[in-house]
Amino acid sequence: MTQAAHPLIKIPTKSLQPGRSKAVRPAAEKIFGGGAERAATRGGGEVIELEHGITVYPAREERGRWRAVWHEDGERQQCEAPSEERLAAKLEKVAERLRANAGIALNSGRQGKL
Repeated sequence: MTQAAHPLIKIPTKSLQPGRSKAVRPAAEKIFGGGAERAATRGGGEVIELEHGITVYPAREERGRWRAVWHEDGERQQCEAPSEERLAAKLEKVAERLRANAGIALNSGRQGKL
């Protein structure tokens, strides 16, 4: 009994998915509108700087991840999300915490001068 030879199957090396658009910025203006934009120092693209030292890096591609970095208690913190809306929800909590910590720091400084 002999087996028939298997036909060779060519594995595609190019993606069959439609190309990704880089048009992710306009909606960011709606959510992170209070931030100042600047060019990224590495990798090109743009970043959005929010209050309390939070820096937002928009997705580079349509299905890319949105990232944010900030410093809290002397350490660098970061988070990411698949969409700007989800990142904005996470950053609301972070901004509240940073705002409260800034208020505590200001109040403690005033008590020492009384």
